[in-house]
Amino acid sequence: MNLEILYPELKNMKSNEIFIEWAFIVKTKNIIKIHIKKVIPKKEKTIFVKALKLEYNVVRNDDPALDEVVELTTIEK
Repeated sequence: MNLEILYPELKNMKSNEIFIEWAFIVKTKNIIKIHIKKVIPKKEKTIFVKALKLEYNVVRNDDPALDEVVELTTIEK
């Protein structure tokens, strides 16, 4: 499968950028799957994750087993 056919954004992507395909918001009781399909600069990845954490109210707990996290599925050049 050629990903550039599925996602034409990849053709013009630079080496200092990443393509975010999916974001997974892992909560203690469920998982929210979001289809992002967006190219961003690599240096803005942490800012993007922080924004998702704020938007979806992702919190850290004292017990690491109960931590809520944001995971990204990305493509890089």
